[in-house]
Amino acid sequence: MLENNLTAKESIQIFQKTIVSYVLYAIVLLASIPAIMLFFGADSPHANAGRFLQVGAYLLVLFLLLLKRYLPADILALQLIILSIVLALAVMYFRGFVSVGPFYLLVAIGVAAGILDKSLSRIILIVCALCILLVPLLYLTGNQPDNQDLAAVISAPAFIWVRTFTYIFFFGVLFFVIAKMREFLLDFIENLEKQSQHLIQVNEELTASEEEIRMQIEALTTKDAQLHQISFYDRLTGLPNREHFIQHTTDQLANRPPALLAIFIIDLDGLNKINNTLGHAAGDVVLREMALRMSVAAAPCQGGEKFLARLGGDEFALTCCPRSEADLTVIANALIASVNQPTKYRDEAVRMTACVGAAVFPLHSSGFEDLVKKADTALYSAKSEGDNTFKAFNEAMKAEFDQRISLETAVAEALTHKEIYAHYQPILHPDGKTLRGCEILMRWHSPRYGQISPAIFIPMLELSKQIIPFGEWILREACHHAKRWNDSSPRPFIVSVNISSVQLLDSGFKNKVETALQLSGLPPQCLELEITESTLIENFHPVVEKLNKLRAMGISLSLDDFGTGYSSLRYLRLLPIDNLKLDQSFVEDLDNRNTKASLVGSIISLAHDLNLKVIAEGVETQDQLDYLLAKDCDFLQGFFFSRPVTEETFSQMMREAGGNSGAP
Repeated sequence: MLENNLTAKESIQIFQKTIVSYVLYAIVLLASIPAIMLFFGADSPHANAGRFLQVGAYLLVLFLLLLKRYLPADILALQLIILSIVLALAVMYFRGFVSVGPFYLLVAIGVAAGILDKSLSRIILIVCALCILLVPLLYLTGNQPDNQDLAAVISAPAFIWVRTFTYIFFFGVLFFVIAKMREFLLDFIENLEKQSQHLIQVNEELTASEEEIRMQIEALTTKDAQLHQISFYDRLTGLPNREHFIQHTTDQLANRPPALLAIFIIDLDGLNKINNTLGHAAGDVVLREMALRMSVAAAPCQGGEKFLARLGGDEFALTCCPRSEADLTVIANALIASVNQPTKYRDEAVRMTACVGAAVFPLHSSGFEDLVKKADTALYSAKSEGDNTFKAFNEAMKAEFDQRISLETAVAEALTHKEIYAHYQPILHPDGKTLRGCEILMRWHSPRYGQISPAIFIPMLELSKQIIPFGEWILREACHHAKRWNDSSPRPFIVSVNISSVQLLDSGFKNKVETALQLSGLPPQCLELEITESTLIENFHPVVEKLNKLRAMGISLSLDDFGTGYSSLRYLRLLPIDNLKLDQSFVEDLDNRNTKASLVGSIISLAHDLNLKVIAEGVETQDQLDYLLAKDCDFLQGFFFSRPVTEETFSQMMREAGGNSGAP
C-alpha cells in the first residue's frame, strides 16, 4: 500500500527510482528478445551466448526483485509477470505451443505470486521448482514434438499428463495472481482516494490557516496602529505628543529645512484652578477645546506644514514656517487670543490665559535641542512679565537665563554659607503702638550678585524642592525667637511664617511644625502660618485637609495677598482660616480714593461678617492709615511703622515697647 503524507523530497526520490527501474527493465527486455530468438530459433553459433544472455536477464530481474531497492515488491512482481508473459509468448512462437515457454511463464508467475502473498510463498516456490524439473525431463525423453497444429499436439499421449498438470496449475496460479492484483489495485485506488481526501482536508486546513493568518495579520496591523497612536499621539487631545514632536521637527531640520522654521512653546495658565474648582473632567474638556482652537489659530503659518503638539500638562508646542520674523508676533497673538476666549462648561464660563515663547531656525540656532531650549528661555521671559505675553528669543534673554541658572546654583550654596537670613516686620494694633506680633521675612545678600529679592530666590527654592529643608529651618528659627520674645512679654506675641504649596504638600510638614513647637517650647497659639490664594487654588482639597489638622493643633491661619488671585466668596466659607491679609496693591491706592478704596472697605466688612480678622499690609502713609482705621481694620503692617529688621533690632524694639504688646 502506498504511504500517505509523502514530502516533496520523498516524492521526487520515488519518481527517480521509478525511472531507474523502468530503464533497467527496458534493458532486460531488449536483452531477452534476441536471447530467445537465438536460443529457440535456428541453430546458430551464438546459441551459447544467447543462453547466457537470457539467463543473465532473468537473474538481473530476480536480483532487483530481491533487492527491492527502486520500487516496492508489489510493483516489481507485476513488472516481472509482464516481462515473463512476453518471453513465454516469444518462445511458443518460435518453438511451438508445447514447449518450455509455459514453464518460464509458470516460474515467473509463481515467483511473483509468492512475493504478493507471503504466507503462500514457500509452497508456490516449491511447486515452481518441481515444474522447472519437468523441462529437462521433457528433453531427456526425446519425445518433444515438432511444431504441429493444435489438435495433433493435444492428442499426443506422451504429453497429456504434462499438458494437463501444466495448464491446470497455470490457470490456477493465474487466477490467484489476478485476484491478488485486483486486491492490490483496489487498495491502490483506495489509497489514492484517501490521499485525495487527505489533500482536500489539508487544503481546507490550509485555507482555514490562511484565513486565521490573515485575521492575525489584520489584528497585528490594528495593534501596530494602536501602538503608534499611543506612542506618538496624546490620548486626551489627539494631538501629536512630545516624542512625535521631537521626531518630526528633528527630521524636518535634518532633511529639507525651510528658509525659516519657528518653534513656539505655549504655556496655558489656569488649568489647576479649573481642575480644583470644577473637576478634572472640566479641565479635560477645556484642554481639548484649547487644542482645537490653537490648531485653527495657527493659520497665519505660510510656506510649509504647521505641526501642533501637546508636550504634557498645559504645555503645547507649534512648529511652522513664517514668511518673516514679523509673522511670529501675528501667530503668537492669534494663539493667545484663541486661548483667551471663554469656554462654556455646564453653563459656566471658563477662561484661560497663555504665555508664548519662540525661537527661529536658522536665526537663533540650527539644532533642534538648542532651538527648544531658546524657545523655553523666551517663554520664561514672557511668563515673568505676566499673563498673555509673547516673547521671541534674543541674546539678552540668554544672558538673563544664564544668570538665572547661575542663581539657582548659587541659592543652594547660599543655604550652606548662611547667606540667607531672617528679617522681622512688626504687625501692630490700630493704635499704631501695641505690637500684635511680627512676620518673618527672608533676605539673601550674595557676595557675587548683591541683594536678591525673595520674589526671585523663593520660587527657585520651590522649584528645586529645597524650600522643604529651608522652610523647616525658618520654622525653627521663628519659633525659637518667638518663645524668647513671649517670655519677656506680658501678653501673647504671635510670629507669622509664610508657607509655600510645596511645603504644605510635603507629607511630613505637620510633623515638622510639631517638632519646631516642641523644641522651642512655643505655644501653638503663638504661631501663625500664612498661605497664598494660588497655593489653595492649585491643590484645594488636600491643602484644606492639612490646614484643618494644623488649626486643630491651635495654630492660627492667614490667607495672604487676598484680592490678587482667584478670590471666591464660596471658597472663603470653606477655608479654615482666621485672618485675611489685604494685599498692598489695594492699600497703596487708598491715597487716591478711587474704586479700590470702596472695594477695601467692602472686603473688611465682608471679612468681619465671616468672623475673620483683617491685616492690611503695605501701609506707608497717614491717609492710608486713616482710611483703614475708619473701616475698622484689625491689624496694620507696613513701612509707615517699620521696615523689616534684624532679630537684634526687633528685640530692641520689643524692649523699648515694654508692655505695649497686645493679644490678638
